[in-house]
Amino acid sequence: MRPKDKARMILERVKGNAILVLEERLKPEEQAELIKETMMEIDCERFCGIEVVTFNEERRKGKITVVAPSNVVEVARQGDLISLMLGGCLGGV
Repeated sequence: MRPKDKARMILERVKGNAILVLEERLKPEEQAELIKETMMEIDCERFCGIEVVTFNEERRKGKITVVAPSNVVEVARQGDLISLMLGGCLGGV
């Protein structure tokens, strides 16, 4: 999948208040495209942006990326832990 297509797919789901957990790390060009697409879509009344956290444990070969709407979740990473603090309205989720 092209970086632009992947970014659009992720963004459309997150705009619907989905919290995505990807079992991979976004490639630099995918992350850049996701940021670019997100910036073009920001409208503080309807869509305030996204939170992206990547957990990459090289020793265990595990990679996880969490992408979530910034108005309904606060993502915090502390050492080996990722915390999601949910708030606001999750709509149809």
